[in-house]
Amino acid sequence: MKKKIKWCLILLFTVFVICGLDQRFLIRQYQLQTEKLEYPVRIVLLTDLHSCYYGKNQKNLLEAIDAQHPDIIALCGDIFDDQMSDENTEIV
Repeated sequence: MKKKIKWCLILLFTVFVICGLDQRFLIRQYQLQTEKLEYPVRIVLLTDLHSCYYGKNQKNLLEAIDAQHPDIIALCGDIFDDQMSDENTEIV
């Protein structure tokens, strides 16, 4: 019984570590309607990048942003990570 609990805890810990280290980006789309705007506005909101690498010169990230055809790009937190090099956050 103790062995099963031990292996379950190890498995659970491993899943949490893998999820926490996942550096893929996620695209979520929301549609809001208001009468306060005369025309549609597309906003890309970037958060939690944590200095991660998304291809040479961040190509994968930039292509994903460009594919959304945004009117506004907002950087809203955790773009840099104090535990990692800031190399991936520099403009080349």
